[in-house]
Amino acid sequence: MLRAAAAALLLPVTWAYSTSTRYCREAETQLEWPESDLYSDCPTESEWLEADECQYDSGAKLCKCPLGSMPAGNFSQCVIDEVLTSYRSGRCEDVLVRVTGSGQEEVYCRGMVENTKWAPFTRDGSIPRTFDCGWFDWGCWGDYWSCWWDGRFVGDKCYDAQKYIGESCSDELNCKGADESYDEYSTSCFDKVCTMYALAAGYQRTQCECDWIGVNILFACESDDTCNGHACVLTTQNGNKYCDYATEQGVLNWFR
Repeated sequence: MLRAAAAALLLPVTWAYSTSTRYCREAETQLEWPESDLYSDCPTESEWLEADECQYDSGAKLCKCPLGSMPAGNFSQCVIDEVLTSYRSGRCEDVLVRVTGSGQEEVYCRGMVENTKWAPFTRDGSIPRTFDCGWFDWGCWGDYWSCWWDGRFVGDKCYDAQKYIGESCSDELNCKGADESYDEYSTSCFDKVCTMYALAAGYQRTQCECDWIGVNILFACESDDTCNGHACVLTTQNGNKYCDYATEQGVLNWFR
């Protein structure tokens, strides 16, 4: 069952980020299951049993997803989050759900995407602008003014004005992430905290309504209080609108 990121949303994008979720049902199970959701190339019994716990660099090797890797228990996601400790993560693009004879579901991965370039999107790993002069050195006032204009001071260092992973955010306080939507390093302002999109995508989508005043282009609109600057997008599944956390914050950035 192919699930591209926000697959049912109507916002036009390039599908660089996608996941698939397949079900492997053991022959003796009595549960009814849609044949379209079943996978024909399932691992053998010994392969299931020998699978190690997933790591961010597990690659194409079959591994078992730990409970903590599935946001809100969502079986379609398997995310290893080490962003704030080592600037790296892994997300599964080929999820296998094993349905045992008793109906129990176990989640495995056979395609872990390794991402190791998160440092610029964290406060500790980003490279700040620094000044080698004191507050009363008139030669530095140009640098200080530049930071006051488009940056943010933390101690004597000047950082990008955007917020970083793990920090609070809103429609006005945007998260620093990839320059394009639906990228491996996309970030989301989810529940008012800067979060990597792979995690935000695992939670139940937030339903939204268009703001009375703001951009409304039929299939996408502003809903800043709910979506924190991300697009509020119409779906083909049920005709409702939901926050698309893969889009950049701010109307002008939605189509990048």
